[in-house]
Amino acid sequence: EMGAFHYLESLIKNSDKNFLFIVPLHLKNKINHKTSNIDTIDPHKFKALIASATSSQIEQSLVSLFKEKSVKTFQFVDMWNNYKQRFIFNEHIILPDVIFVNDDLAKSEAQLDGLNETKIEIVGHPRFEEISKKKNDSSSERIIIIDQPIKKYYGNTLGFDEIQILEELSYFDQDNLFYLKHPDNDLIALPDNIKEAKLNMLGDAKCIMGIFSSLLVESFLKGIPTLSYQPNKSEHILFPLSRLGYVKSTNDINMVKNFFNDPCSYKIKSGNNFMRSLHGSTDKIIEILEESL
Repeated sequence: EMGAFHYLESLIKNSDKNFLFIVPLHLKNKINHKTSNIDTIDPHKFKALIASATSSQIEQSLVSLFKEKSVKTFQFVDMWNNYKQRFIFNEHIILPDVIFVNDDLAKSEAQLDGLNETKIEIVGHPRFEEISKKKNDSSSERIIIIDQPIKKYYGNTLGFDEIQILEELSYFDQDNLFYLKHPDNDLIALPDNIKEAKLNMLGDAKCIMGIFSSLLVESFLKGIPTLSYQPNKSEHILFPLSRLGYVKSTNDINMVKNFFNDPCSYKIKSGNNFMRSLHGSTDKIIEILEESL
């Protein structure tokens, strides 16, 4: 997915190592780096494999292939959720030699989720570190809601989905609401009072609301007022930066209204500590790679 590509792109941009991308066909036209197909890869020609962890066939096939040929394998978990599930494909768990995670919280949660059979390294996040250096200075009045395909990937297990959230927002009497559709959810119908947003609008938003998308992390790092909304009254907070106390989370639609009217009052905590955990991400990853090879 593009989030994983951006993680690797930021790593490559700040490294002098040679990388070759192996990507699904639908992403090839979006990538400006040298690419290859999985069926033409010879593991013996590489020192290591670095892959995302999204429980996809291409990832797990490559990890299996490279491990079979005794080539070191690394995978990164770029968000704070579904840790063990990311390494399961067709009911089989396939683990790399090393898993990269963002911070202490991610490591402890991954271990609690059952990832105790492989090495876990805290490295930060190259993409988030790059974004944290770019601050938002927009005066736009656009309010952007970030879509997430809850229905498709979680069914009814969370007690709510994006359809319910859109229905609640359809009663808002505001003309500055924009909705950024997820690529896996591009056919979702929007109510008449909400316009469709484009990705390039995020940098100049008045405020941003979502559930637990990585785009909420990016908006927080840019200094944009950010809110996580999960209307199920669950005690488990889904958005990691809300669990850490950096971003407000709510299950109250009235609080969402208040946030849209006065977003700056919802900036509850400086992100300095979180940003420090991201510092030097690329150097940490390269150092671990070199020590392991």
